[in-house]
This record gives sequence, C-alpha cells and structure tokens, in this order.
Amino acid sequence: MKDGFVPSVSRFAGRPLAAAVAAALLFTVAACDARDRAESVVAKEDLKPGLDPNPLAERVTLKAATAGNGEGYAVLTLAEAMGEFEKENIDVQIEVVSPASTIFALMAQNRLDLAVTAPFAGMFNQAADGSNIRFVTGGGEVAKAADAGWWQRPGGDGTTSACDLKGKSVAIQTGGEGNPLAVSLDTYLNSCELSIKDVTLVELTPPETVQALQNGAVELGSVALPFAKALKESGDAVLVAPWNKGIIGTIMGNLIEDRPEVAQAVVRAMLRTARTHLQGNYYSDPDVLTALSKIIGVEESVLKAGVPRNFDPNLAPPLDSVVPLEEFWIRVGGLLNYDKPLGVDKITDSKVLESVLR
Repeated sequence: MKDGFVPSVSRFAGRPLAAAVAAALLFTVAACDARDRAESVVAKEDLKPGLDPNPLAERVTLKAATAGNGEGYAVLTLAEAMGEFEKENIDVQIEVVSPASTIFALMAQNRLDLAVTAPFAGMFNQAADGSNIRFVTGGGEVAKAADAGWWQRPGGDGTTSACDLKGKSVAIQTGGEGNPLAVSLDTYLNSCELSIKDVTLVELTPPETVQALQNGAVELGSVALPFAKALKESGDAVLVAPWNKGIIGTIMGNLIEDRPEVAQAVVRAMLRTARTHLQGNYYSDPDVLTALSKIIGVEESVLKAGVPRNFDPNLAPPLDSVVPLEEFWIRVGGLLNYDKPLGVDKITDSKVLESVLR
C-alpha cells in the first residue's frame, strides 16, 4: 500500500446500488428461463450436531470486510442479516472496502479480523514475506446461466476471435494483471497464441465496461448479468469466454492461531448460512429474499427473476482457483516478488474448517 493512501471504506448497511454494483462483478441476476435449479435446502434438523450454535462465553466484536454488497459475499453478509453470528455471541461489523486489493494490507495491520474476497497478487506477496493471512473457506460459484465472462465486440463481418485483440484495449476490474479475472482473459487470448501482454488493460467497473463496449472504447470486457443484459439484447458484444469458477473465499489472519474458538464460531455460523439459507432456489425463502434485497440493494422481484449462485455446503477453500492464479502471475512477471510457487499451505489453512466439520 502506498504511503498516505487511504482505501475507501463504507458501512455495509444501506449502501447505494450504484456503488455496490460497481464493486461486485460477481453479483448475478439472470433470466427466468434458468428455473431448473433444485428447490431443496438442507433441513435444519439434518445439520451435524457440531454445526449447532455454541455461543462464546464472552461477547466478541469482529471487524470484517467485503469488496462489495454482491451476492458472492452472502456467506458473510447473510450470516449477519439472518442472526447466525448473533447465535454464536459475536457482533460482526461488516465494511465494504475499495479497492478490494487493499483488504490484505488492512488485515496485516490488524484493522480487520476476517474478510470475504477474491485473491489478489498482493496477498501472495504478503504470504511470501511471512504473512499469516490464509483462505479458510470458499464461497459460491457463479451460475452458468448468468452470462458471466468476457464479452467481445463483433468485427465488421459479425464474427469474434481472440486473434482480433492484439494491441486492443480490454476492460478489467481493479488490479489489472493482478486481478484474479486476468487468468481467464489470458486463457482466451492463448487460444490465438496471444497473451495478456498483447493487449492494453483498462480498469473499469462493470457499468463502465458495458458503456465502453457499446461505444467502442474497448474491444473486450468482463461482465455478468444484470450488466450483460444490455449487451445481449443489443448485440453490441458477444459472450466469448464464460467463467463460473468460484474465486471468492473467507480469509483470516491472527484469528486462526490467537483465538481459534472464535474462528471456529465464525466458520460454524457461515456453514449454517450456506446450508440452511443458500441452497437450491434460496430466493423462494421469503426471509432470505428480503434480506438479500436489502443487502444488495435491488428489488425482490429482480432477485426472484434471477439465478441463485451455487454455494458449496462445505465451503471448501477455492484451491483449484488459487493455484492457477499463482502460476499465472509468476509466468506474467512483475506482480509477485518471487518466482517459484509457495505451496497451497501458504495461501490456505483448512484446520478451522476441518475442526468444525469433523
């Protein structure tokens, strides 16, 4: 973090929609034709005894962060809204931090206890320097029907190809090459023997990306519904490289070793949230629908017409996403302060999750 730089931090509750959507590309709302998801949820009586609330003897207040109010952060934000942390005698104060890449520095400064975020290159550098910040759980995956991915402007003949992108401008979220979405971009470019070094990255929010694609300021951009709806309807851009892998997870630092019972209580509450409130078509639960509507800042009718995310009921850390990211950043160069993989144990720590699930 640069000297004197102060990241933007805002209270979670009541955050305006315009700011929320700009910070959360992974918020997914899609068309009604994707209503083939299962309606079942894990019944509360089917939960393992170890997931029942076990309130801490003394009340604990924790500072938490997300990169936005989007649905991808629901294992944290909905847990707070549905009272799951309260059942553990924990007051979790959630802040929205922008840019998201500063979350890791804030945690290293003990200004945050936990966060739900995607991995950024800075986290790997901190790990190489001995940081104890680790991913302790995973999150949800973007539903395949959400039209999430890289959208490209068609050429004059109406076709699209990665080969057309050499030397062109490409819109990406904050962090540029250090953004985790960069790996999927590079994969698409590799299909025509190009790489991320062959394009010019422009950091834009999702709404700005849509506008830039429409007016020709960029040739490619990462967008998901609802932002992609305008592109899909107008034909201004075409989805050329879908992505739906989960890249969001929960990170903790000192909490893991210094207060393991608190870390376990947090994970326990998040697991209950994933299993009881975020399975199947969770929009059909009126309490969940109302809570998410307030959290995200959209009307309930918009959510009901959308596609729920796929939340892992075990919240396994996103190992299959984290490892390729590190390999990509090493290959690109200039982002990491080392040139050999650190190993999964430097980025993830499964013992908190395992202690709750066993």
